[in-house]
This record gives sequence, structure tokens and C-alpha cells, in this order.
Amino acid sequence: MVGGAEGDIENSLHSFSMAVVINGLMLVTQLFTYGVLVWHKRTSAISAPKLLHAERPSRYHALWGWAVKAWHRRRRLYKEDLDATVVLRVCVLGIKFSAAGSVLSSILIPIYSAGRGDTEGFNNFHLSNLEHNSERFWVIIVAAYILAGLFLHLVAVEWQNFLVLRKQHFYRLACGSFGASAAQAQRSILVELVPQNRRAQDGSGVRRFFEEELFPEHGVQCCVLHADTRQLHKDPAALLRGAGLT
Repeated sequence: MVGGAEGDIENSLHSFSMAVVINGLMLVTQLFTYGVLVWHKRTSAISAPKLLHAERPSRYHALWGWAVKAWHRRRRLYKEDLDATVVLRVCVLGIKFSAAGSVLSSILIPIYSAGRGDTEGFNNFHLSNLEHNSERFWVIIVAAYILAGLFLHLVAVEWQNFLVLRKQHFYRLACGSFGASAAQAQRSILVELVPQNRRAQDGSGVRRFFEEELFPEHGVQCCVLHADTRQLHKDPAALLRGAGLT
């Protein structure tokens, strides 16, 4: 029986080691593949369309070159691309949560291994190794509440950061940091169901209505009339062309 138990433990550890090695090799393969996609001229246009040709990593640094480039551009990314910033911050949130779980695991695993359950092999480091009437269950419950509370806290903090980032992003757009068309878009509105007597082709009727009823004189820079707004979905640039911004 002792020999059988030792064999089960050895097999469990061997399976765990093989899983670590296989997942590690898959990670390296994926990183190398992505590095090649970023380095190659044709595929980089799809995998990294905003990356300039001169900034692409060389083929000799395909494994980690893209990560170095991304690290150097992180401040620029925070200022220019709000969507990508949010995605990266969510990834960082996941790393923080995983790190907290790893710290708690360093406390829970010794408790599991000290249990007197009837498990064998690698399951000795599992919750199932504790007896049903064990006095150590309270530690697992506290750890679960800690993880749940930490996750809610991280999400709440991240939401507050997002509100700040969005405000800063809109402010930079309105100041013209990303061009005149982006700045104008922050001050543009779409008006539907325009009355018949205001539907002049040059937009003067709608513009006159806004200047007379809502805004002071010269408060409207331009006004573009589209008889069918559904056409804007097919050609969104038509609005900018009509406003003289493209």
C-alpha cells in the first residue's frame, strides 16, 4: 500500500510537471508566432496596423521585440487610444487579482497538505484532503471572501480610473490634439426630423434655427443637411466633406 501511494504521488507530480512544460512551450510558441507576425511586412499590416515600418522589431528579436516596443509606447498609448488603454488596464487588473490569489494559495496549500483526508497523490494539496468536520474550513471561507472583496474593489477603482481617462481623452480631443476633424466631432450633434420649412439644401434653414432659437450669432460653425441619414452609415466621411473638414 505504501509503494502504491508513493507511485500515485510520483505519477501526479509527473503529470503536473508535464502540464507545466507543455503550457510553457505553448506560451513560447505563441509569443514567437506573434513576434513573427509583427515583424513580417504583410502580416504586420493586420496584426499591428498602427505600427510604423521603422518601428517593427527585427527578426532576431521576434520573441520579445514587440513587448519592448509596446513598453516604450505605453505612455503614448494612454494619451491617444482610450479603447486600447482600457483593455490593457483590464489585463493589469487580472494580473493583480491572480497575484492576490497566489498569495492566498501559499497559505491554503499548507493547510490542505496537513489535512487527514483519504486523497492520494497531488490531491493532497487540494481542498478535498480536509476532513468534513475539519476546524480549518473557516480559513477557506475567509480567503474566498477576501478574493471576492478584492475583485469588487479592483473593479470599482478601475471604473473611477476609466472616468478620469475618458474625461482627459475628451478634453484632448476638444483641444485639437488629434486633428481638426476629431475636435469638431466633440462639438457636433445629429439632428433628425427636421421640419419641412427648414430643409434647405445648403443647411441654412437649420443653421438659422439654431442661431436664432438656441445659440447666439456665429455659435454654429457649419451645418450640413442630409435628406436621408441612413446614407451616413454607408459613407460616414460625407458629413466631414460637407463641413469642409476633409
